[in-house]
Amino acid sequence: MTGRPPLPPRALAVLCVTILLVGVGACSSKKSTTVSAEDAASTVTDVYSLSADQQSCLEQHFGDDEAARRVFTGQEVASASDLHALGQVEAACIPAETLAASITGGVSDAFGGTLTDEQRSCLTNGVTALGDDDRGKLLVGLVVSNSGAMDAAGIAELGQVTNGLLELCHLDIATTQTQPATGDTTPSG
Repeated sequence: MTGRPPLPPRALAVLCVTILLVGVGACSSKKSTTVSAEDAASTVTDVYSLSADQQSCLEQHFGDDEAARRVFTGQEVASASDLHALGQVEAACIPAETLAASITGGVSDAFGGTLTDEQRSCLTNGVTALGDDDRGKLLVGLVVSNSGAMDAAGIAELGQVTNGLLELCHLDIATTQTQPATGDTTPSG
């Protein structure tokens, strides 16, 4: 290893769960100096299973922002400004509810479908309540975390956001077992 400290075991576990959240993400072995707006939009659309309207929105925004497209070139670690540009493009077209559905579904899959209704609701509410900065970290991280485009600091920040959500909802990634969520358990209806 060259100069990068190893990730702490908990951060590494969070990264692994994060990668499992929505599948393969934008991992690609293809290297190029340019990526079309259509290809960048398609990559993000595939990760989040977006609608045609959302993909069209992404294509338009990627067409206007070369920096956001550079993240997908398969080159070395992307610059902070390029990752920020990607987050802005994604935030313009992917509502918090769509991100929350992806996170909740992905975590449920990662935990073997054993989440309680309270935990699913907690994750959905937790993601939709995130501030713009943390939501941006998730949007970007879930697309590029396994592609090598994100540096150790970015991965650590993604891990902090993900840890916060898992802890909020009483999900223990160390054992990949769920623990009951606390709070109001009054049945609705």
